[in-house]
Amino acid sequence: MTGNSASPPGSPGDRAASVQDFYDRLAPDCHLICPDWDAGMARQATALSALPGPGPGVRRVAGPEI
Repeated sequence: MTGNSASPPGSPGDRAASVQDFYDRLAPDCHLICPDWDAGMARQATALSALPGPGPGVRRVAGPEI
């Protein structure tokens, strides 16, 4: 590179900057996407708590028999 601290196109640093730029531009309008954050989190908590929990222990689902 010639003194430029930016990541080369396609590099992990470039993608991270792209993602951060996306969310930085989205932030001012976030209230339009999710007007009531707390209510949304409560809905998600209710939905997730209805899912079954972990089973009785570790099970082998693939691989050679021991």
